[in-house]
Amino acid sequence: MPTIALPPTAGGDNTAPDDAARFGRATTDASLRVRMRTVAHRSALTAELATGADPGSSPELALRAAQLTSRRERTLLARTVRRTIAEARKPAILPHNVVIIRRRAVVDAEPALQALIERLGRPEPVSAKGMALAERIFSDAEHSPLYNPAESGALSGLARQAAAALEPNEGHHEFPLGA
Repeated sequence: MPTIALPPTAGGDNTAPDDAARFGRATTDASLRVRMRTVAHRSALTAELATGADPGSSPELALRAAQLTSRRERTLLARTVRRTIAEARKPAILPHNVVIIRRRAVVDAEPALQALIERLGRPEPVSAKGMALAERIFSDAEHSPLYNPAESGALSGLARQAAAALEPNEGHHEFPLGA
């Protein structure tokens, strides 16, 4: 889901007014260079935000934070979570027991995943850190318990952690993916 430009708002600028106020540097004058660096380093920027980096510390982090916390991104992430739950409930149809997602982990984590969906759908603002944590559950195929063997309850724990971190004033949350 790389984004080069933020979708325009009614006022004609590329960030919602609350995003511009919260992240300071993510405004309409974000240069093409900043946008291109943000696209090129999207995963690393998301990882930084997931560990609690200040979105205002660089133009790229500010832009990535604004992208992550946008209504569009929240809607896309909630849809991804819903589809993952639906996929986990279907019988596997791939030969040789190839597992793309860990179906049992998803089914076990369904209450926490549903809580994540519910919080994403609420109108209150969300934190960039919480969005980054949630996105990494679904995008970090190398480390996420969604795709890899892990302790029982690991996926559920990460989903609860991400949902809690969505609150803008939430405290520190460590995210073990990619560690």
